[in-house]
Amino acid sequence: MGNLIFYQTSDHDLGDVSKGRWREIRRLLPSLLEYLNDAMLESWSPGVRRNVSVSTVGVVPPETPGAPCPTTGPFSLAAILRDESFRDEIYFDDASELLRLFDWFDFLVERDGSAGLYRPLVDDLRSRTRGIEKFASL
Repeated sequence: MGNLIFYQTSDHDLGDVSKGRWREIRRLLPSLLEYLNDAMLESWSPGVRRNVSVSTVGVVPPETPGAPCPTTGPFSLAAILRDESFRDEIYFDDASELLRLFDWFDFLVERDGSAGLYRPLVDDLRSRTRGIEKFASL
């Protein structure tokens, strides 16, 4: 048995995650939030890219989309989730905030080479909270 994942209450089941996997996700989340919060402080004008490797053969990074930055404001882990894994339960309390986190990651992954380091974590988190978007407007 792993940890059950819910949106706000046990009435809104999102799925589950193994205890060991959740332990590692929980360890990595503060680093992701620190990265996103720091990135929000940077200027992301159209065409700006950071931390991109360029080879000696002159590979040009692809054009960055001209999409504006997602809504800014610092992320707080306590605002996004309640970790009650000691009772085998994890509650995501703010669907809109979690979706904003995904928006920021998607925005940065096209502009900042460092974002790719967090892709496995974000992809796993996204798959474990699939369906939460229907609660974002509640």
